[in-house]
Amino acid sequence: MGRPNRSFAFILFLALATEMLSSVASSAADAALSSSPDVAAAIRTGDFSTAARLLRIRAEKGDHEAQYLFASFLRSGRGIPRDDASAFRWMHAAATAGYAKAQFNLATMLISGRGTVRDLIAATAWLKKAAAQGDQNASSLLLELNNVSTRSAKTPSAKVQSPMPREIGLASDSSTGSPTSLPGARPAIIEAAWRGQLQIVQSAIARGADVNVRDKDGASALMRASAGGHIEIVDALLKANAKIDLVDEDGNTALMLAIEKNKVQAAMRLLSKGANVAARNKRGSSAIDLSLRSCNADILQRIAASGAALDAVGVDGETPLMQAAENCDAKVLGVFRLSRTQLDQSDKRGRTALWRAADHANTAAVRALLDVGAHGDSASIEGETALMRAIYRNAIDAAMMLVPRCGSPDRQSVAGNTALILAAKIGSTPLIAALLEARATVDLRNAQGYSALMLAAREGHPDAVAALIRAGANINLRNKKRETARDIATASGNTAVANLIR
Repeated sequence: MGRPNRSFAFILFLALATEMLSSVASSAADAALSSSPDVAAAIRTGDFSTAARLLRIRAEKGDHEAQYLFASFLRSGRGIPRDDASAFRWMHAAATAGYAKAQFNLATMLISGRGTVRDLIAATAWLKKAAAQGDQNASSLLLELNNVSTRSAKTPSAKVQSPMPREIGLASDSSTGSPTSLPGARPAIIEAAWRGQLQIVQSAIARGADVNVRDKDGASALMRASAGGHIEIVDALLKANAKIDLVDEDGNTALMLAIEKNKVQAAMRLLSKGANVAARNKRGSSAIDLSLRSCNADILQRIAASGAALDAVGVDGETPLMQAAENCDAKVLGVFRLSRTQLDQSDKRGRTALWRAADHANTAAVRALLDVGAHGDSASIEGETALMRAIYRNAIDAAMMLVPRCGSPDRQSVAGNTALILAAKIGSTPLIAALLEARATVDLRNAQGYSALMLAAREGHPDAVAALIRAGANINLRNKKRETARDIATASGNTAVANLIR
């Protein structure tokens, strides 16, 4: 008699959630009407795809009401393909920001398991947050949940002790007490691994559960535990002979998921047990690639210690060092045992690690690479050097370090620009001075006929203009439009600058 009471309670929760979800879906358009004129106009004309597109733009900019409304559109499939998982993510974003309507609707999704796994505990917490802000729907549903819980606790079945805790998404077979899954839920051992419920996982293992069973996404218990950083569960599963290199539907291994979620301890444990670091997921990323994206020196060091090659070349000529140079610091770069070949190697577009560091304004990496002897005189297929890219990115400190290491300061890109022309464009007088000291030619012109003086005049940089004139810049040169620097300054409305050029 116990199980029917439990099922009735669960079905009641789902019925309540479904009723609330329907009311929210129908009111999404009304809410949109008051939130934004452009969305309102799209709704009035029945152009729901435009409304959804506009809401997404606002949602991505952090507008919490738009996040809530966009989630509602995703959930109802109005103007956009229905996507419950994405709806849950957007609803969660708005709820986390304190938006009461989103908090209530997030709770109903957690109750029904729509776009996520069922979780009454989390749902109750979100309902309390919404109720605290005066949401009457949340207060009513919270009361009903409490009432059903109270009724369930008074039934004889509630007193039956199961060998495993009864969590939402987990049931217990009445004859054996072994874990089973409610319809649509993950296999019990995977659910418990995902939640970090060590005792449930241990009990499942003791009863002979398949530790390599997969959920609908192809993930195993080890993958879920690794992604969650549940190290004790990872250990328990590995001891029970969980396969370490299984891949999910996206081609990710447990190691990849641990690294991607920055679960260092779990990643280290998997590496120590021989996880495959060479495997690549469907996006083409390996464990090395993922560790470089997070710039985790400890994981990368452990990968290197496993014997993995850190000098592998990708299909476009990219190396791990190039990836590291873009965003990582000296500690990560220090993991590489840099040879001359690695330092000066370029990808298919002619970009070296130093070039990439400069292009990403990564001054720490520029310094580290120069310290170990990287050359700065190579250029991309566009003819741009690391120095030019640093100036483009307004990374003045990096550019100053590169000036004496860039070869000829008069090197020109395909567009005809020199480092001095670019420095004049951004008006950096320290950089102009450094380049002039390195004997940069002051009157070189680019493909459009602009000299450094002309660009400084156009951009309205009086100090740069004065410095170039003192260095002997020819004020009478003309660009391809037959304009002098003074003409350009006047046309650009930079009268003060134009008065300097006499």
